[in-house]
Amino acid sequence: MLTLLGAAALAGAVLAPARAGAAPAAGNVGGRVPTGLKPGGELDRLVIDLAARDQFSGTVLLTYRGSTVLGRSYGMADKARSVPNGPRTAFALASVTKLFTAVAVAQLVERRGVAYTDPVGRFLDALLRERLLTRPFTHITLSGKVPMPPPSGATPPPTTFQCYGPIGGYVNGHATLGHGGGSPGASTSLDLYPDACWSVVVLCNYGDNAALPVVRLARRIITTT
Repeated sequence: MLTLLGAAALAGAVLAPARAGAAPAAGNVGGRVPTGLKPGGELDRLVIDLAARDQFSGTVLLTYRGSTVLGRSYGMADKARSVPNGPRTAFALASVTKLFTAVAVAQLVERRGVAYTDPVGRFLDALLRERLLTRPFTHITLSGKVPMPPPSGATPPPTTFQCYGPIGGYVNGHATLGHGGGSPGASTSLDLYPDACWSVVVLCNYGDNAALPVVRLARRIITTT
């Protein structure tokens, strides 16, 4: 899924647990990478500090032009059994699953199986009988949440828009595309910066927006450096 969206696949990323003596993965991406995003840089140090204070537990993956800049896991997947997070740790994606739905629909449109203007009711029977999508995609499509409209009289900021799938906008003049999610046991985010050729994936097995400090710092460095 992340490959379809322009990010490196987590399953193929080399993610080293953040503990003494463990070096984070870094790709050969040339000299245009801000120091703050490299291993040992400002972002890496922030997540190490958050994990040390038990305010973050999960995986961070940054890629530039398809190459891994920082791929690292922090904290514990199972404290009781002393199992650290790593490349095989399963994370709840929360609302990031909406991106699966968007990609699935776009693929069907490319195959001329559907049109964006078709009424949803036309496909409900085939969807429920798993004739339209595979079982995993069917489950994701039916379990996703539809964003609620803004309160009466309120309007979204003019530089952003919301849809069932990615949320797009501009930060310091840079286009952004992605989605975040949260639940009692998850805080997740996938951000793409098409014009800057960056992708940022943050998967955390803590709730309460635990991923936000990481997402915000990465966004600031990418869009201001």
